[in-house]
Amino acid sequence: MKKRTAAIFTAGALLNATALAVPISLPAGPIYLRFSTQEQFSKNNDINNSVNPAAVIGPPTGNWGIVGITSIERGAVLPPTGSDIAGGGATIFSDGQNGGQQILGTFYQILNNAGGPPDTATGGNLDLYYWTTNNQNITAPLVATDLVKRGAGGSYSGTPESAYLGFTCAPNTLGCTFLARFNFMAGADLSSQTNTIFTAAGLSDAYLSVDTTVLGAWTNLFNSDFFTLNPANQSCGAAAVLCTSPNDLRVDTALTRATGWDVVNTDIIGFLIEPLGVHDRAREEGADHEVQSRPVGTEGADGQPDQRHMPVSGPRKFGQGDKW
Repeated sequence: MKKRTAAIFTAGALLNATALAVPISLPAGPIYLRFSTQEQFSKNNDINNSVNPAAVIGPPTGNWGIVGITSIERGAVLPPTGSDIAGGGATIFSDGQNGGQQILGTFYQILNNAGGPPDTATGGNLDLYYWTTNNQNITAPLVATDLVKRGAGGSYSGTPESAYLGFTCAPNTLGCTFLARFNFMAGADLSSQTNTIFTAAGLSDAYLSVDTTVLGAWTNLFNSDFFTLNPANQSCGAAAVLCTSPNDLRVDTALTRATGWDVVNTDIIGFLIEPLGVHDRAREEGADHEVQSRPVGTEGADGQPDQRHMPVSGPRKFGQGDKW
């Protein structure tokens, strides 16, 4: 099983007197997130097929999932500045600390494009919540009965597709605080201004930016625009460069098949991700995991799972996660 990580740059200077109370104090500067996910993927955007226990009323969807932050560390800016962030610094947060504190959430509204490889997708949102006491565990494969939790439990926006029982909550829920919404942004695909996820040769890249129109406890803190460079280290916004603006997060992920969330007689398959180390701008993998060269969503002839990656780095952007 593979783990995900995310690098972020907290913009302490952007905080102001009107900011919401922050449940977990984060230092200004680069931050590195490690997280796990469980998700479903459908190349044909058929997640809401009525035979899927996780189907909800909503737009066509090709990828959705739940996420849990396993740790937050101080990071280090890698050269050139604006390209990536490495982890390994002092731990700021650990899952389950202080009697059960957790940072959980969902990602949703991702649409897969036809064709490939490379495999690409558009859209995507990530919502994060802080729980003062919780006991959710997604580091082990979940089973089909867990799929019915999608659409239940309430969410900040109130939409079924963004809700998952035990991970999200409605506003003013005791012990649960909405932290921030991140939007998947263009940048990873060097040939597109609309694709938000790019998967090739076993690596899946994505950038995210905090949605400042949806105010949460961490919204201002993450609004740093640190990632000013695309994967080719070209400046976003420069002539002929298709990323038009800097981003807050860079994500890189590796996925392991989780058959408990497969849906028979459809192309809907399950994936599991456990915390993985942040990659540098060259996307080098650490010795603790391996990268496969096949496209996401398939298995090789040897039956081994393919992996998806999303580099994480930059001003507070969702860390590594597969695009999910």
